[in-house]
Amino acid sequence: MKFRSKFTITRNLFKYLRSVFSFKTLYFGKKKANDFSKQHFTKTINDFKPMKHFLLFLGLVCLGITTSTANSSTTSFWQTIFPDAFTTTSVQQPEANTFVSNCAVACIQADSLELKKLIDNTNIEIVDATWNVNNPVCTWGGITIDADGYVTKFDQKNLGINGILPPTFGQNGLTRMTEFKISQNEITGIIPVTMGDLSSLSTLWLDDNQLTGIIPNEL
Repeated sequence: MKFRSKFTITRNLFKYLRSVFSFKTLYFGKKKANDFSKQHFTKTINDFKPMKHFLLFLGLVCLGITTSTANSSTTSFWQTIFPDAFTTTSVQQPEANTFVSNCAVACIQADSLELKKLIDNTNIEIVDATWNVNNPVCTWGGITIDADGYVTKFDQKNLGINGILPPTFGQNGLTRMTEFKISQNEITGIIPVTMGDLSSLSTLWLDDNQLTGIIPNEL
């Protein structure tokens, strides 16, 4: 109802202005010197083009107001009338880095080399994209590193990892690793004897894989 009343007022105003300026002739009065009588002269409406342009502009403004009331979008109305004025230029933002390191300290080399053995013997780099040799080890999924740069925890459960545990895994590093969890995957082969060299290991989860053989006495 609010929109209809505004539309009616706009329409009536437009009709009134149109009727005022639609006469074939316009009359203007002008006083002559020492003569108080009016001199009448005429000018055809076809020669009065600025007024026509004004009426056209006023009509567009009224229509724009009415349209914005109905659609709550004045911009879309003017964009339809003057599309070139609303042309936007997209600015391409630089691509964000796919990797951001939040590491306080780098992983020591010995531990990094031991973890890299998992990349060489399994598909962990495929199922977890953070395992990338071009990125610091501290950003790899499931890895916890202490303040000295030593790996303390490995947790990669239920990811669909397949392959074997490296035959020499734990032989030359990971001396502070307390947890190794790789259960619910598809690991095959045997448990490496060298995992017995992980002197700090207290939690070992290998269940729900496809391992064969026996548990080494070293563990």
